[in-house]
Amino acid sequence: MKRHLPLLIACLIGAITPALADDDCLFVYGKDSSLSVFPKQYILSESRTNDMLTLSLEGDTVISIPMSEIDNISGQAPELPTMTSFKFNNKFNPDLVRDVEPIFIDGIVPTELDLEVPVIGKRLTPSFKLSDDKAEAYVDGVKQESKVSRPRFDKDITYTVSYPNWKIFTRKQLTEEKWSEVKEGGWQEVALTPDMISTNQESNLDYENTSQMLDDDENTYFQSRYGQGQLQEYVYIDIALPHALNQFKLFYQTWNRTSNYNVTELLIGASNDGLDWKEIRILSADKDGLPSRYTGGGGQKYTSEPIDLRSDYSYIRLTAINGEKTPSNGNPLPYYVAWAEMRILEYIKLDDQPVLLEPATYASQMMPYGTDYSIHVDFLSETSDVPRIDIWTDWGILPYDRSTWLTGTFKLTGNGMYDDLEDSISIRGRGNSSWAGQWGKSPYNIKFNTKQKPFGLTKGKKWCLIANSQTGSMMANAIGMKAARMVGTDGANHVIPVELYINDEYRGSYTFTEKVGISNNSIDIDEANSVLLELDSYFDETYKFYSSPFTLPTNIKDPDLSDPEWAYTASETFNIYKEEFNEFCKAVYDNNGFERMMDLESFAKFFMVNDLINNMELGHPKSTFMYKEGLQTLNAKYHFGPVWDLDWAFGYENSSRYYQSDVNTDLLHTKMRGQAGDNFFYALRYSSDDVKREYYRVWKDFMDNHFDELLEYAQDYYEFANPSFIHNSYIWGDGSNYGNSIRNIRNWLTNRTKYIMNNIDVYVLDEDPSSKGDVNGDGFLSMIDVVILIDYLLGNEDGDFVFENADVDTNEIITVTDLVWVIQYLTEAGVTLSPYRMPPAEVRLCMNDFDATLGENSTVDVSLLPVEEADESVVYSALAFDVVVPDGITLQDVNVGSSSHIVSFSTDEEGKSHVVIYSNSNAPISTNDKLHLKIRTDAVVEEKARAIAIENASIATLDGEDHRMTGTLGRFALHTGIDNKLASIRIVGGKQLTIEAIAPTHVEIFSTDGVLQRSIDVPTGHTTVELPSGIYIVNGVKTVIF
Repeated sequence: MKRHLPLLIACLIGAITPALADDDCLFVYGKDSSLSVFPKQYILSESRTNDMLTLSLEGDTVISIPMSEIDNISGQAPELPTMTSFKFNNKFNPDLVRDVEPIFIDGIVPTELDLEVPVIGKRLTPSFKLSDDKAEAYVDGVKQESKVSRPRFDKDITYTVSYPNWKIFTRKQLTEEKWSEVKEGGWQEVALTPDMISTNQESNLDYENTSQMLDDDENTYFQSRYGQGQLQEYVYIDIALPHALNQFKLFYQTWNRTSNYNVTELLIGASNDGLDWKEIRILSADKDGLPSRYTGGGGQKYTSEPIDLRSDYSYIRLTAINGEKTPSNGNPLPYYVAWAEMRILEYIKLDDQPVLLEPATYASQMMPYGTDYSIHVDFLSETSDVPRIDIWTDWGILPYDRSTWLTGTFKLTGNGMYDDLEDSISIRGRGNSSWAGQWGKSPYNIKFNTKQKPFGLTKGKKWCLIANSQTGSMMANAIGMKAARMVGTDGANHVIPVELYINDEYRGSYTFTEKVGISNNSIDIDEANSVLLELDSYFDETYKFYSSPFTLPTNIKDPDLSDPEWAYTASETFNIYKEEFNEFCKAVYDNNGFERMMDLESFAKFFMVNDLINNMELGHPKSTFMYKEGLQTLNAKYHFGPVWDLDWAFGYENSSRYYQSDVNTDLLHTKMRGQAGDNFFYALRYSSDDVKREYYRVWKDFMDNHFDELLEYAQDYYEFANPSFIHNSYIWGDGSNYGNSIRNIRNWLTNRTKYIMNNIDVYVLDEDPSSKGDVNGDGFLSMIDVVILIDYLLGNEDGDFVFENADVDTNEIITVTDLVWVIQYLTEAGVTLSPYRMPPAEVRLCMNDFDATLGENSTVDVSLLPVEEADESVVYSALAFDVVVPDGITLQDVNVGSSSHIVSFSTDEEGKSHVVIYSNSNAPISTNDKLHLKIRTDAVVEEKARAIAIENASIATLDGEDHRMTGTLGRFALHTGIDNKLASIRIVGGKQLTIEAIAPTHVEIFSTDGVLQRSIDVPTGHTTVELPSGIYIVNGVKTVIF
């Protein structure tokens, strides 16, 4: 529809159109299925010709629409699309304690929805469903994507469910009216001067006269006459007002050098001529609180309640008719008056009306037209107290070292924000420099007897209570870990503020978080073929070494090599870890293909978070974690993370203060220049163009999609945790002034990101991948897309189904062809959903060791087994994984026993096979089903590389979730097939004889009649031997030379 707009309609957002009846609007239906709606309240004039519809609208706006583009003009509204569900799922809101899904009556979403959400932070990603595939949702004119868009819900948000190109004309208010300020009324001093004050008993001394009561000096005073010349009558003070009053307040301050000259009864009189006086009332010490010897010493201040004169008067008289001090001559009169200051207060009532200074301004715009839904969120973090953890040790003592476990009882009181929890635990101290002894504010490790989900986190046994004892540090880890979760670093920790009590004694404000390790609530990999390294100069693990090159202090954090169930001895396993890490370090040092040995995205995200907060601990290095899954397998890569121990970041390293310094300094080659960690990470960060490109991509995504939320989160976290901070200050000193830190945090992070973005290498990035195949619209490809698509083909509607994404071949119908395309995407690229965005599965894969024979096929069995304490109610229907084999091995086929499940896979250039297993009926996968991998061995495989790994494994539930599974590894022995000899060489015929040996060996070559033709010693590697054409027996292998 072509529109002529003589005046530009501002492309602004935020209008909410009030509900209008059909006949209150003009509906213009376009031939292209568009709809333009014009409320009649905005239509100033309308003109229709054979060629054009012209509308003059408020705001000097003229809209012209050619009649050739109009299908119909009427006052009848169309049927509007609707919202059929709305919820917050913790899959897309990692900090959300639990899913928030309201129950709708008759499946209808009300147009006003109130939700209680247990989360710290106000930005949320909702999951919603609309009434049909073409409907779209908008907020303030911006299209919203279910499971992707992330608005801030600190105010009510209106979602408009509309169709493409359905618009309504609105007038958006840009600015509010500005009015002049109206001052509130109040009590103000009457402007008195000395000549307005008089008395019948002037002082004997000039410096004690009545003017002293107006000089704002409490050390000067008025004292009524005493001794000679004293009148035998009550002392009074007359005040000639500058204007008449009908009410007033009296203020006075007694003389500061005496405590017994107080007036105990004061008669208030009023007059219009200063001659004829009317008694108004008496103020007394008993009833009105006049100062006395019983209320204090000298210098007492008194302000009366309002005294109503009931008419306008120009004079006020204050008469002392009773007091504490009388003349020394025994006469009853007068009572002394000794006042340092005196004031009369009047009430100023302002009845000025505000004046309009600037009218409100508006802009005309076309906004989405449809059904409006107002979403109101009550955040439990605003109404709940910080959760409390109570620990009672069986011995009734505090943990006293970092090695002795004390048994005890654990109780979490969630205060409505989190679920309560009780269990038996063990507790001991933890940390290096942070350990402050038994009686200090020390951190702790805790272990539950069984796996638990405290605070709604991933189930696990091992957790940490972090003390944050350095002054100003109680928000550092919270902000840094939030950034880690935002960008998706490996094993990113959650940080929950808690009030900690041990044996009923308050120990301070702590944070609760996951313990770093190989476990399902941290780095969820198979420890049988993986290693978690900690680069840390404390160098305090049992198994440790210094890398060569770089001399990195490398600790084996996990697994526990003392476990007797390993395939190798502890020494053998340790040497494998050491050898492989040294190979990686050498590749980094030599800049020789190290990019292929590490996960670029993992490194970029890990380093980005540390760079953002300027965590110079990397330079030592300290508390720096990295891991490798699939040891001794092809293409196994080092990953970086989790991010940990951030209380020396944010400028603290150089200044011992947070958010004050080190904004405009590089993380590397500054203070830590020349240290092992600095050299290692500098080489990683700056030696590769691939790393630089990925690093820029991560930073750009963070600035575009997360930075503003991080600043907001700092404020939201502070507001929730601050009461706990204040409690902490009562016993440890730190915590009373974190409000001042918020501004510093915002400024520091803003300036830090500006510095980094001004100095980063900029790259032209590939466009975002197509959403085709992302059937549920969560932004990733995974097996749940397959399950939902099959469900749709079976006629079972699922609200998570996004028609546009599922229609891969774009023919506007969903068929098996679209399913084939989705399967192809997954087998070509693999699952793109990060495993750390999935909850752990209730099942695991287990590959058996096996025998392989050179030149023959072998079958490898893989079992699907329940995990420890598995939830047997979870039903799975599809899974995906990658198979990694060494050179010389190829994956021929995969099948699922007697199951009806279908297997599809493809192998990429690096030899990794992406395997997808599903059922056309979404039939359940049983733990009784075995997977069978058919492999072929065509070359000698070096002994240490004789292993097949399954990686990146995930499995989809029938109710719409992806779950992550740990990988598994199978090792094999290699045989020649002749006399069952172990394979150490490979024999290849052809135009010449090729011998491939993994170690020096002796080879004998016979003709078919048994005559020895050659006897040679073969070195390691490839050896070629020229022979006449014919058939030979080489080390027992029949070989043809032609």
